[in-house]
Amino acid sequence: MAFYEQTASGTLVGASISLAAIALFVLFAGALWHDLYEAGAIAAAAFGGALLSAGAGLAAETINAIGAHRALHAQLSPDSAEVYFEISQVLGFNAAGVGAGIVVTAAGGAALMRPSVLSPRLAVGSLVLGTIAIVPALPALHPLARVSLGLTLAWVFV
Repeated sequence: MAFYEQTASGTLVGASISLAAIALFVLFAGALWHDLYEAGAIAAAAFGGALLSAGAGLAAETINAIGAHRALHAQLSPDSAEVYFEISQVLGFNAAGVGAGIVVTAAGGAALMRPSVLSPRLAVGSLVLGTIAIVPALPALHPLARVSLGLTLAWVFV
C-alpha cells in the first residue's frame, strides 16, 4: 500500500506514457509483419507475439493505474494494493516478456531464412534472447535471464 501512496501520481503518468508506447509498439509490429511477410507463418507469429505483449502490457498498466488512482482518493486497502501490484507485475514482466520473446524469436528465424532482415549473428542472438524471454519462469529464477529480457525488449527498438 505504501508503494501506491508514495508513487500514485508518478504511477499514473508512467502508465499513460506506457499506454502510448504500447500503441507505437503495435504500429512497429505491423511494419515488422510487412517486412517479414515473405516468411509466411513466422511473420504472423511475430505479429501475434507483439499483440500478446501489447495486451499483457495494456492489462498491467491499467491494473497498476487503478491502484494508483484508488490511492490518490484514499480508497485503497492493503489487500487490494497487494493484488493490484502483484498482478500488474506478473502481466507486465512475465506475460509481456513471452510476447516480446515471440517477436524476437520469430524475427530471428525469419532472418535466418532471409539474411537481408538481420545479419546472421543478430539472427542467432535473437533466437537465443527470444527463447529465454519466452520461458516465463526463467526470468524469475535467474538474474541473468532478467538481463536477457531487458536486451530482448531493447532489441525491439534497434
